[in-house]
Formats: sequence, structure tokens, C-alpha cells
Amino acid sequence: MRRLLVLSTLILLCASAAHALDIMVISDGGLKARDDTILIADPEDGRNKYNDSALVWFLEDLGYNVDTRGMAQTYWSASKNNWKEGEYGLHDGVDLAANDWASGNDWRLQALLDADLVIMSRFMSSSVYNRDRDIQNWNELTVPVLCQNGHMARSGKLGWTNANNAQQDVVPTDMEILDDTHPFVAGFTSPVTLFEWSTGLAQSAAQNALGDYPAGAVVIGTYDGAPVLVDIPAGTDFDAHNGTVDKYSVAGARRAYMGHWTYDGSADWSWGTDISADYQALFAQVVAETIPEPATIALLGLGGLALLRKRR
Repeated sequence: MRRLLVLSTLILLCASAAHALDIMVISDGGLKARDDTILIADPEDGRNKYNDSALVWFLEDLGYNVDTRGMAQTYWSASKNNWKEGEYGLHDGVDLAANDWASGNDWRLQALLDADLVIMSRFMSSSVYNRDRDIQNWNELTVPVLCQNGHMARSGKLGWTNANNAQQDVVPTDMEILDDTHPFVAGFTSPVTLFEWSTGLAQSAAQNALGDYPAGAVVIGTYDGAPVLVDIPAGTDFDAHNGTVDKYSVAGARRAYMGHWTYDGSADWSWGTDISADYQALFAQVVAETIPEPATIALLGLGGLALLRKRR
């Protein structure tokens, strides 16, 4: 009876932990339902920019609650999002063109802080997220951030690395693991096939953020010699790393970078195009490891279940 009670408690713990996990997706594109119904209108109609819908579906299939209010350019820097004022009017009653999301004058800052993880999609135009104060606020967020955008991670943007991004040929497919002890790659064996390049829809190349990462950061894997999977701890001083003052600030929580491939224009791609099953499995593991305590609790609960089975 006691074992049954413990088992029930662990199951409830795992279920409640999984249910509580909320992910905010930041993307320039709109959102469609799986039946192709438009849920969030794309701000640039006619260009087929609902491509990150596949990312939302992938996360939902993993059991996460996905907050999609960060899609459709909602977090563009205030001086850059005048399209909302001129053509689209108010967004949830707020004129975003006249407000800085980081000021806390509307719901956007709190929405980020309420998330367990913020994912920066590859489909973000980095030039409209990078006013100096916005850069500092993104880095200072006390929420873990997983970035898939090499343009955002590089010097001059978030400053996670001190160099530019790299466009690499869509010929290699594999990631070489440099640190096989890191939990991001637990269960994976080097090399890991990340890309398939089977559809021909990749617009130009795989993309990674080059350069050196700050002290304490771990470059876990490389694609064609460039960092493609990086773990950056909370408290990392990006200004110290880049030799700047009051530009990049300090990481308010864990930061992770996992490269994707470069896409643009109106090609018929989605987030899942030309990435392998191993890429998806690795991405799922990075997401789970980057989220703090609830994921850890769930894993502990699963470990307890296994232990109880073994004892029986």
C-alpha cells in the first residue's frame, strides 16, 4: 500500500510539473492551426510567413503550453514596429509603436517573466530587436532563453559571442560533439546528424554564431567547425567578454544557443524542414534541460518510478 501511495504521488508530481511548463515563442511570423486556420495573422500578408507554426506544434506535442503572443513581431523594438500603428492599429489595446516592451507599461514584459523558457526563433529579423536598451533587457531577463538565431546571438546583437555569424554550406550534415558529458547531449553519440537537405528548400546555408564564447560557457557541439550548440550560465557578463560598457549587460538566467539553417523569403519551408529526427530529439532534450526546476522535478519523479519498479 505504501509503495502504491508513493507511486501515485510521483505520478501526480510528474504530471503537475509537466503541465506547469510554459514556453514563450518569439517569432516574426504569424500562426496557423493544424487545419490551416489562421490563429494569428501574419503582419506581412501574402509571403507565407506562418512557418514557425511547426515549431509551436512540435512543442505542444511534447506537452508544453506554448504562449504564442510573442509571434507576429510583437516584440520588435518600439522605434521599428510602426507597421502596427499605421496598418494594424492597436494590439490587445496597446499601441506597440509608441511603447517599449521592456518599460513594463504593458503586458509584454510580464508575459516573458511568466514563462518557464523563452525561445528565440530563427525567423526573427535581428535588426529590429537590437536597440541597446532592448539588448540589455533581453539579456537581463530572469527567464532561461534558448536562441536558434545566429544573427541574434552574435556580436552587435545579443553579444553572446564576440564575432559575426557564419553561413555554412548545406553539404555537411553532422554535429561533432566536443563535450559528451554535457546533459544536452546525454544519450547521443558523435557525430549527430542534424540536417537532411533532402527537400531543396534551404534558402542558403546552415547558420551558426562564430567567435569565442564567454568564460564559463560550454561549446558542446560544432557544425562544420563552428559552434552550433552552446550552454551559457546565468551571471555571464557579456560586456566583459566583448570589451564594452553598458551595451550587453549580464545574463539574468541560463542561455542556450542551438543553430538552425538560414531561411528567408516566401519559400514553402517550415521550422521542421530539412532537420533530422536526431535534430528534433536533441532540440527536445535541450529544451527540457534548459528549463529550470519543474523539468528537474519531473525527471526525479521518473527516476523514482524506475526505482520502485526495480525494487518490486
